Amino acid sequence: MEIRLGNITKSYQDSGNRRILFEKMDAFFPSGHRCVILGKSGVGKSSLLNLISGIDTPDQGEITIGEQRVSE
Repeated sequence: MEIRLGNITKSYQDSGNRRILFEKMDAFFPSGHRCVILGKSGVGKSSLLNLISGIDTPDQGEITIGEQRVSE
């Protein structure tokens, strides 16, 4: 199933400061393909997976898996 992220913004509060993880991010993961998410510790890999899985919700934007919107 394809996964689409459109105009995703996600932030959180860290010691009173707003930390922006993603700002107006778009991504497309086509059905039948594999994807590797790489990056240093703390750059948002787990947060991205939490958004896609519906564990967390974006501040703004839309996430769809197939025809199902999971970003609400």
